Parts: sequence; structure tokens; C-alpha cells
Amino acid sequence: MTQDEPAESFGSEIFDDVPMAVLVTFGPGHRIAYANASHRRLLGAYPVGTPARAAFP
Repeated sequence: MTQDEPAESFGSEIFDDVPMAVLVTFGPGHRIAYANASHRRLLGAYPVGTPARAAFP
């Protein structure tokens, strides 16, 4: 994975069931690459590519 593009598979299955919110971002704009179920329940679901600042108003 480079700094400017999301990973197709970075081991997200590891984070899917952990009981804490996990958000992975990419690039200088900190765009969302992955959010696990805990994060989506806590802050809602945001599409891949959305700037992370949208998830933290």
C-alpha cells in the first residue's frame, strides 16, 4: 500500500471483530480506507474515500 492509495487487502479480517473502533486512512487527505463494525456503530458508516474529518466533526 502506498501513502496515496487504499490497500485492497491489508488484513482487515483481523480488525473485523475486535471490540474497539478501528479506522484506517490513506493519503495526505486522510481518506477512509477501512472502518470496522465497532467504528461504524459508534460514528456511522462512511464510504471509502471520504475524508476522515467527516467522521470526527
